[in-house]
Amino acid sequence: MKQTSTSIFQVAFAMGLFLSLCSFSAYAGPPHPYLSRFPKAEKELEKLLQQAQIQALEPQPADLSIKLLDARESRLYNLARHRGKVIVLSRWATWCSACKGELPSKLAMVKQLQDPRLVLLGVSEEEREVVRGYEKDSPNKYPISLIDTAGILQKFFPSSGLPTTVLIDAWGWVIGMKVGGIQWDSPASIALMRYMLSMRPAKPLREQAPAPKATFSRRIRVRVNQTFRIPITLRWNGETDKYERLIFRLPKDATFAHEGIETSGTTSDEKGNQRTYILKLKLMRPGRFELKPILLNYWLKDYDQHFQTSLGSIAIQASALAPLSTIPPWALWTSIGAMLVFLAFLGLALQRSSQQEEA
Repeated sequence: MKQTSTSIFQVAFAMGLFLSLCSFSAYAGPPHPYLSRFPKAEKELEKLLQQAQIQALEPQPADLSIKLLDARESRLYNLARHRGKVIVLSRWATWCSACKGELPSKLAMVKQLQDPRLVLLGVSEEEREVVRGYEKDSPNKYPISLIDTAGILQKFFPSSGLPTTVLIDAWGWVIGMKVGGIQWDSPASIALMRYMLSMRPAKPLREQAPAPKATFSRRIRVRVNQTFRIPITLRWNGETDKYERLIFRLPKDATFAHEGIETSGTTSDEKGNQRTYILKLKLMRPGRFELKPILLNYWLKDYDQHFQTSLGSIAIQASALAPLSTIPPWALWTSIGAMLVFLAFLGLALQRSSQQEEA
């Protein structure tokens, strides 16, 4: 979809947020399961977003595997429970006057639409006691209030700009974003939300589908400013083309430079099917780092729904010198031998010097 803002700052800010929300993708974005087949619907959605003063974004699958703390129940809240619904996800704070100013119109929008498939979520990075205290004395509060003091949603939102609201459609794809407050119960906003609610998958979305098994090294040593490779092998049983698409998503981190991906063809034997991907990255400074989370988005054949699983993390040690694993054995032993010879001569010289002093 084309971006509707002509402001360079707004476009750059929107793209930064969008890339953070969707994380780094090893491939170009996959086609939306509905909008890619119905270009007229995509154009209509873009027009409605523009009329509602909401930034249109190129659709990408959102990360709904996030679990945050429920501000009222003091337990983890799984965003994946809203898979198949239209989600209005807002980042806000109790000290933000614009956040408090726009909330009544969001609540009025939900009340006017009266649709159980519309979910309004508010996420604050403040302490739970602060949010609970504010909500106790305020007449307006989010129906679902979540806490993110650990900054888990930093990949969703940039550090500035409140309120920030993203729209996630019924397929779990991000399609729009608004930085700042608007009148969410205006005719234009209501028309947009009605249209989003009218677009829904033909089949009910599953909670989960089996993911391929992944194997890769959990600890590696690399050299700074030198491209290194991470082989990840995926294995699965059943048909060779069981998965229509497989896409890795890595965290957006300025410490890492992502340089693409290579892949082998699918091979099959009595143990099943397997395919190896090689992620190519570069570390920009020395130190110990953790690449996490490594997410895998996958689509089952003939099923218009993406799923996501976390493959865990990789601990990376980066140094200015080449790691031992990259030094040829002959060079390593030659260096060790030369060092031993040098130490032997040094010891002999010190011994002779000591003898001469005694004489």
